[in-house]
Amino acid sequence: MLAVALCVLSAQCIEAQSLTWLINNTTNIGGLTATNHGNPQVTASPYGNAVLFDGVNDGLTVGTNPIAGATNFTVEMIFRPDPITLASAWQPRIFHIQSPNPPDHRLTLEARITNGTWYADVFLRTSATTNLTLIDPTKVHSLGEWHHLAATFNVAELKSYVDGELELSGPLAAAPMVNGFCSIGMRANLVNFFEGAVLSLRFTPRVLEPSEFMNVPAVVLGNPMISGGNVQVDFTLIAGLPAEFKLLHAPDPTGIWNTNANAVLTTNVPGVSYRFTAPPGGEAEFYRVQSR
Repeated sequence: MLAVALCVLSAQCIEAQSLTWLINNTTNIGGLTATNHGNPQVTASPYGNAVLFDGVNDGLTVGTNPIAGATNFTVEMIFRPDPITLASAWQPRIFHIQSPNPPDHRLTLEARITNGTWYADVFLRTSATTNLTLIDPTKVHSLGEWHHLAATFNVAELKSYVDGELELSGPLAAAPMVNGFCSIGMRANLVNFFEGAVLSLRFTPRVLEPSEFMNVPAVVLGNPMISGGNVQVDFTLIAGLPAEFKLLHAPDPTGIWNTNANAVLTTNVPGVSYRFTAPPGGEAEFYRVQSR
């Protein structure tokens, strides 16, 4: 007898189908060796480490195409576009999937920086004459803050979303990509560099609804307190409920942050406020909460 397990549309199911890349280092992305170009740096964020790109010549390449063979897909990214200091960084390719067959089959998640704001550019190309650009200079967003950018494709239509809101859509008949490689922080041919930080990418072999997208988690941390020989860290969610939390600590905020394995998480108000309790690890400790 053949046993078949059915997966309902739940957060757990989406995670099972999806591939998530945490862009929290410059050597190993998604279990694969990352090639460094320029000097991308690991940087702290409210949600854990991210990678910072300087807009000059920084980038990473990874030798795989996470949506190879997918007729339907969703590609998501959480990133922070910073105010640019270089004129050449005003039209960055933040994430690029390049497929060799046909020779210029590609998907790019891009931004355009102008007048202290940015707007999205999502591009899918399957041949020299079959491609679509989703871009609208009037749909602007803030610099220096974390945003979610997504592209969905369902065999015949490409859509772009920023922070969970549909921005643009258009008809496109694109064949599935074969395997290839990705670039992060730049175009695949080492131009159009990005100035800002990338936190995570997620790839799902179907079209997700906005309610299923990754969230940009947002928390408000209270001042740590010492009580009964333990450190208590209170925080309140203001948006983007993540699946789980970790308490990170470090003796130096510019150094390496490690998961506090002794921390105990309790719920004050379900879905709203939480507390970590942990014994101090040394003479000086710095704490922060990481989601997922």
